[in-house]
Amino acid sequence: MNLQKKLSNFQENFGYLRSVDNISQYNVFEKIIFVIDRWRHYYLKPQSLFDQRPMIFGIGLSKTGTTSLTEALRIVGYSASHWEYPKTVLKYKSGELFVNCNRLLINCHAYTDTPIARTYKLLDSVFPHSKFILTIRDEESWFNSYENFLGILAKKKSVAEITDNLHYELYGSIHPDKSKNIRAFIQHNKTVKEYFKDRQNDLLIMNIIAGDGWEKLCPFLRIPIPNQPFPKKNIGKYEHY
Repeated sequence: MNLQKKLSNFQENFGYLRSVDNISQYNVFEKIIFVIDRWRHYYLKPQSLFDQRPMIFGIGLSKTGTTSLTEALRIVGYSASHWEYPKTVLKYKSGELFVNCNRLLINCHAYTDTPIARTYKLLDSVFPHSKFILTIRDEESWFNSYENFLGILAKKKSVAEITDNLHYELYGSIHPDKSKNIRAFIQHNKTVKEYFKDRQNDLLIMNIIAGDGWEKLCPFLRIPIPNQPFPKKNIGKYEHY
């Protein structure tokens, strides 16, 4: 690829990083983009340095309490996003996922749900010292909730390309397939636990559906427990947790 073509791609894709496991896997030009992007954020936007809290990433799959976790993080003071920025943060090009990590920093301090579960290794590499929360639940009840959710998601045409690709990669299929979906669900949780096995202080595992709440979340984040119940969002509405 000649320099002019690289510069053209640079302008179009500024801030987007290939969703590989970590930044050491980037080629030379991608590393240059990464360095410039970090410089642009930290030196042209110095106000961001005043907030020294770690980034929080909820890396459980959809229907594991991610909506409730997002609301809990908001209650304790984090600006938290539950799948609100798919079209400005994610894009697929030639079948490969790209993530605009700079826009993640600008928008919020905490993120949850499918896109984050798909990209947690890259995010761990780009944002050192972050905290990760794996939400889990019983496989059978999870699939029932997930199957209902897919019917709703199919109506959202504006993010169809992104969601179809993400769901195929994370859940093994675009449409409900109990065997494939449960197998992918179990494998995701296993892979996350293996990835963080030597960094237990960076990973919290929560079963919100079974009752986990402030007593697990707040010590992990080193913050006091708020004087209000832990949120249980959308219970009974398509089992949307």
